[in-house]
Amino acid sequence: MTLLTKTSNGKEVPLTQEEIDEFNQRERDFAIELEARKPTQYQRDREKEYNESGAKIQDMIVALWEKVIENRPSNANAIQDKRLVIKDKYPKPT
Repeated sequence: MTLLTKTSNGKEVPLTQEEIDEFNQRERDFAIELEARKPTQYQRDREKEYNESGAKIQDMIVALWEKVIENRPSNANAIQDKRLVIKDKYPKPT
């Protein structure tokens, strides 16, 4: 069995049971959070479709800049048209 240790005053000392329990709880909480952040199949499908259609995040940022700052909405409108088609194809689950 591996003993969990920490350094205290320059010496390796074993963790207390309370510290081990806290560590294990943080690990469980992290695993739950990580699982909750995994994209769903719907999200993966929609993102793939966006990327294939040319509605990538980088393109959206440039189009937004052009629309808001430079008053050139054509790219933003074109990307929005693509997004609406994709949103219809992959509706958000209820």
